Amino acid sequence: MYSVTIPVMLRDNFDRDGTLGELKRAGADRVLLAVNREFSGGRIRTDAQLPLMKETIRQYEDAGLEVGVWLGETMGHGWGPVIETVYTPFTSINGRKADGGFCCADENFRRDVCLWAKNAALAGAKLILLDDDWRMSSHGDGTFAGCMCDEHIH
Repeated sequence: MYSVTIPVMLRDNFDRDGTLGELKRAGADRVLLAVNREFSGGRIRTDAQLPLMKETIRQYEDAGLEVGVWLGETMGHGWGPVIETVYTPFTSINGRKADGGFCCADENFRRDVCLWAKNAALAGAKLILLDDDWRMSSHGDGTFAGCMCDEHIH
């Protein structure tokens, strides 16, 4: 027996009804509501898209779908605009720091990602997928196959 899981991206202009119709037409059993990482004040917005997430989970479960939340880009990809944050960046063996890629050994980062996941659970998610990005070596220049920040060295 197989099941069909389809990810969809939650955005401000997300069409819940139209997307639900397409999920049903495709025969989906489960949907993963993917949430982009957003920042405010140098930290991950752990409340990003929460009202929309909560409404969508309720609507889609009422329609018979299993609903999970995919917290995208938790550790980051190490590209994109340079953002000033409180988090420790991934650091290469040569000491180069990644833009937008954060070390999971950083206490503030771990705390914020855990709160982000907790908020998704409080919104009703029964399945939470963390996009952990430990495949960093395949992201090209700017990310690394591990981290050599001070925390990791100690």
